[in-house]
Amino acid sequence: MKIIHWIYCLFLTACHFIYTVAYPSLINGERYLGSSDKILEPSYIHAFFLSRIKFGEFARRPLTTWLIQFLENLGFTLDMAFIVVEYSGLFIAFVLLFKLTMNILKHEKFAYASVIVFASSFWVLHALFAEIYAYDEPWQYAAIFASFIFLNEKNWIGFSVFYFLALIARESTLLLLPGIFFFLVIETPIRSRTNMIRTIKVGWTVPAYALFLYYLIQSKNLVSKSSSYMEDIRFKHLYYSFADSDIGIDTITSFALSICVAFTLLFVRKRFIRSEIDQPWIWAFVLNFGINAFITFTLTMGRETRIFAQPVLLLSPFLGLYLIHTLKIIGRPFANAFSDISSFLKWFSVLILFSLITFAISLYCYELYWPTDTKFFSGFQHNAFVTFSLCALAVLLVSLQGDDQLSTKKSLLPTVLLILPVALFFGNQSGFRAYDTFEPIKNGLEKATQSETRGNYLIVGSTMPNLAENYFNAHDIDVLAGDFNFQLPVKQFLYRKKEYLSKNLIYMELEPAINFPFTYILSEFGEIENVRIGEQSLLQVHTDRAPTIEPSTFICLNASEGFQKKTGYEDGQPIHLQEEYSLAFKHKLVDLGIDSLYSFGVKADFISDMDSEAALVVTIDVPDGEDIWEHEFLTIFLCNENDWNTAYKAIGNLSITDPKAEIAFYVWNPKKTEVEIRNLEIVLNTKWTSSKSTMSSVLASRKLK
Repeated sequence: MKIIHWIYCLFLTACHFIYTVAYPSLINGERYLGSSDKILEPSYIHAFFLSRIKFGEFARRPLTTWLIQFLENLGFTLDMAFIVVEYSGLFIAFVLLFKLTMNILKHEKFAYASVIVFASSFWVLHALFAEIYAYDEPWQYAAIFASFIFLNEKNWIGFSVFYFLALIARESTLLLLPGIFFFLVIETPIRSRTNMIRTIKVGWTVPAYALFLYYLIQSKNLVSKSSSYMEDIRFKHLYYSFADSDIGIDTITSFALSICVAFTLLFVRKRFIRSEIDQPWIWAFVLNFGINAFITFTLTMGRETRIFAQPVLLLSPFLGLYLIHTLKIIGRPFANAFSDISSFLKWFSVLILFSLITFAISLYCYELYWPTDTKFFSGFQHNAFVTFSLCALAVLLVSLQGDDQLSTKKSLLPTVLLILPVALFFGNQSGFRAYDTFEPIKNGLEKATQSETRGNYLIVGSTMPNLAENYFNAHDIDVLAGDFNFQLPVKQFLYRKKEYLSKNLIYMELEPAINFPFTYILSEFGEIENVRIGEQSLLQVHTDRAPTIEPSTFICLNASEGFQKKTGYEDGQPIHLQEEYSLAFKHKLVDLGIDSLYSFGVKADFISDMDSEAALVVTIDVPDGEDIWEHEFLTIFLCNENDWNTAYKAIGNLSITDPKAEIAFYVWNPKKTEVEIRNLEIVLNTKWTSSKSTMSSVLASRKLK
């Protein structure tokens, strides 16, 4: 390879990194560029990395983890080791794909095109985004492309060694073997000494990987974790992938995005390319695609596009050839579009048809498709819209292909003009589907903003947050939407704290936050009042006013005085906790002058690293009743390892009527790691908890359920 080829691959890797930090992604803490002083978010990367070590289904894929830990041992910080390993793997994958394409097709322009198609694929471009989470894939891709280089040269030992490495990187590589074996390894006649030798040289990887996996599970004590995952989760993925209409839409869209470009280019290839060099690779793709799609639909989360797309790796060295050939022929249907009235009317009719198709695609991508765990706008919809639209245009143009001769050097102009609808409907985020629910809120906020000196920042709790973000962003209203029953949207909110201080918060709860105490979190940002806009009841948080201190609020400002009634907002003294338990609040309800307990909220400021397992703990001992034990790990709320963070826990819908019930609150530090805490606070009978009875979904309002 020439130096320019290496520079090209490095340039694409840099572009991938820029795109990843520009949108909310794994490496920037799921935040938009500019919403923080930092480009990388170490605590978020650390949390994700720990999940890949602790959970059995991820711990079985150790190659990427080993490389990161190796760099850590050399002195790299975890976040830098993570970035270096992920992007070096991606860079090497680009380089090896370039070399593989050159080896097969013998032309560098095809290699350039193949790498750009691979790099811009939905599942590669969003590798480090929520839902895709391609943590292991960069090195899997690198090992697979290396194995393909040896496969093309019929070097079976070289192929099997790198294929084995790809299996270690990710076990799903095994799904590529049937197609490779039947169409690229064995030859006719099937019963021959040559095929038997090749089977041995290639097939050893399967039992070797089984032994490796057995050793790994035993040595890391993953037996119970792996078995519980298989029993409790693995066989329920098909139900999850189609649990309701919106998750089903996500699953089907994920499937379409994984194969849309490949199938479009194969459509062109079938009509116009007569080469046989790629035929075995295509048949291997077809067989593996069938096997992979069935297993992905039934045993994995269908929204994980990278799993659907795995067989496309077999076509990757040829997609550049197909793309270049497509670009050569797309101008032919309208070469004479402006030369006579008949040709012009034909072109204009296709323009109208494609405009309608593009508009329909925009409605689907921006109104129906919500693609991420964090449920905020991430660029997924833009990519889906452009991909589907351009693929539809390519199929349309190829289908209209005739024997027209190019009449002028400007024969591509009519085709270029056909792309205008793509630009016209790009970002068509009108929120049509939520019009009835959101329009009164929009009108109310616009009136309130005109009469107030401080602006409003809208927070929407919803299971369909893209609808909210699309609609209100389209009307220039600052908004953050998410299902705050999940950690990632809650962290997204906490990461944006600085944005809120200059505005009031308006909280619209369409989906109650039961799993996380989101309304309790909001209560610390300022004085809260209930407001009504249209038929919706909302909470308004005045961030320029001090929060109201609820009755029965107790706080520990220093260890010597313990818990006292809260009267102000000064910060307490830091407490260095290296024991298993902190100072505890422990009282019977009757001693506190409380007859019954229907809710509580607790919180504490803390400084710790991600390895800490310290947690907020609340226990309620009910005489002649069922005791309650609730906890929340501090690190769930860790946003900055070098500064104070706040952890929260709140529970509503309690019905404890015995005044002799005893409630206790403390920080539990089971590993006795060093943790700094301050401002331990407990509120009895707080009104800032959500109830299931408050649920009012967008789907229900539109009668779509």
